[in-house]
Parts: sequence; structure tokens; C-alpha cells
Amino acid sequence: MAVCAFAACKKEIILESIAVTTQPNKKEYFVNEAFDPAGMVVTATYSDKSTKPVTVTENMLEYDFSAVGTNKTVTITFVEKGKKASLPKLIFKPQYKFFHVYFIKLGFLDGWNGFLISCLSALDVFLRLCKIRMYQK
Repeated sequence: MAVCAFAACKKEIILESIAVTTQPNKKEYFVNEAFDPAGMVVTATYSDKSTKPVTVTENMLEYDFSAVGTNKTVTITFVEKGKKASLPKLIFKPQYKFFHVYFIKLGFLDGWNGFLISCLSALDVFLRLCKIRMYQK
């Protein structure tokens, strides 16, 4: 009987959410006026509960002030740089993960449980890469 120790695995720190912690200085705008993020503080929260301030740039903002109205929405999109998910990586990395867990780490010795853990590990890699690829575009 083999024992799987998940506590020894290095947990990847991922971005969980962003929040506007301080509102911008300017809150009223004229039609077709550009949004000014001066004074606004945006904070990123990660899976290890750490936080980091985010510098807001023009390409992160999405808004429409072309018509008169109240309660207009400004959308801020923030994606961490560094990870890329190409199509070959999306196809072959989950297969490699299954092979690695099932054969290299001797998951086949655990029978059905080893097979299931190998499949779930491959699925985890696939879903993470899908999420990264979704935010790349």
C-alpha cells in the first residue's frame, strides 16, 4: 500500500481577486471625458492570502462615457504576467502529467486509486492551462 503525501507538494501561488481599496479622486465626468484613475488604489489578493498593490494603466480600463447617465461602470482587468499556455502545451502537458504520476511515481501500484489520482492530476493541469489561455486572449 502506497501513501501519497500531499503536504510535501509545493503549492502554486495564484491570483484570486482584485479590489478597489481606495476610490479615485475624480468621481464625476462629462460626456466623452476620459477616466482618470489618479488616487485609486487597487489591491491584488493571492491564494496564500498575501496582497500587493496594482498600478492601474490605461490598457487595463474599460469604460463608456459616451452617453449621459448615472452609475456608469469602469471595469479593471488585471492578469499576472509570466505564464503562457500554447496549444501544444495544452495538449501534451496533461498527458505527460498522467504518465509521470502513473508510471514514474508508481501510481499503478495503487491500482484503481493510483489511476484515479493520475487522471485527476492530468485534469488539474489541463484546467489550469485552459484558465491561463482564456486570460491570455
